[in-house]
Amino acid sequence: MNTFGLKIGGLNLGLDISAMEARLHQSVVEMFSPFLRNGAEAPKETLVVFPARTWGWSRGLGDLESLIEESLRTPLSRFPFASNEERELRHRLRRVLPFLREEKFRNFLNPVKVPQDVTLLPFGRSVLCRREGEPRSMLFQKTWTRKKTKEASLYGSVYFVSAVGLPSAEGLLLHGVGIVEQNCGLLFLGRPGNGKSTLARLSTPREVISDDGIIATRRGGSYYLHATPFNQMESDIPAPNDREDRLVMGIFLNKDEEVRLDRVSPLEACPTIVRNHVHFFRYFSAGVAERTFMMVADLCREIPFYRLHFRKDPSFWPLVEKALAERV
Repeated sequence: MNTFGLKIGGLNLGLDISAMEARLHQSVVEMFSPFLRNGAEAPKETLVVFPARTWGWSRGLGDLESLIEESLRTPLSRFPFASNEERELRHRLRRVLPFLREEKFRNFLNPVKVPQDVTLLPFGRSVLCRREGEPRSMLFQKTWTRKKTKEASLYGSVYFVSAVGLPSAEGLLLHGVGIVEQNCGLLFLGRPGNGKSTLARLSTPREVISDDGIIATRRGGSYYLHATPFNQMESDIPAPNDREDRLVMGIFLNKDEEVRLDRVSPLEACPTIVRNHVHFFRYFSAGVAERTFMMVADLCREIPFYRLHFRKDPSFWPLVEKALAERV
């Protein structure tokens, strides 16, 4: 199978891996098997993989080099999350510039006039490319890259394309954990190191939908949580693509020595989610970013949010259950 469809949180994604080695096809299908799309519905987003032959880089294509540099600088300066913007820029340049030796990569860049109109995102020994306003992304992979690295870069690229495409399907890809309690969906949001995986382990016997990337979709004034293929590598969470649970509460995580649950106002919750918990937000175009912000603002108005201070034990669950009972 070289070309197939995925359905992730209501987003139809077409994936063309015909250029990848035959031995990788089956492993890619297995990676996303719970999300294989049935039916002929046209994809809203597509991701195409190309092999790229690169052997280092010698300077010479000045205009394209400048375009790449400014394209990489744009998200760093627009959303300054990096601790050292110039260092990260140099690091990304070293990973992207060698691809200029690939003709298809140069052809992708040549029509671009404004740096902000193109996204270039390195994944491992690959680079994903996307032009403004086009629901089609291309992943250029170095031909000599190891199998696991190629799988990881494709996984990251599907992650990115899903995050960019979901707002058009009334969805958000968030950095968090989805847990079902009393037939209700609970959304736990945390930055790396804030205890998402720990909380997922402490939630037995409750069902964990996802422990890293979770999708919230809006439908008819209500929000729902959806499973994704984007879990921690060591987790073993089943992810049926048709699973959805109504979202009734959002909780920000904070590891602490004490246990308490504090209410968070919509005015505080909204910028916190946009700044810390929307995957790849700094790479969104202006239109996608505006749509995402409006959805997050609506989510924070409709769903109560709390901040949970918790230890590495299940002692926080009675507080969550009490708040849930009061909400329901």
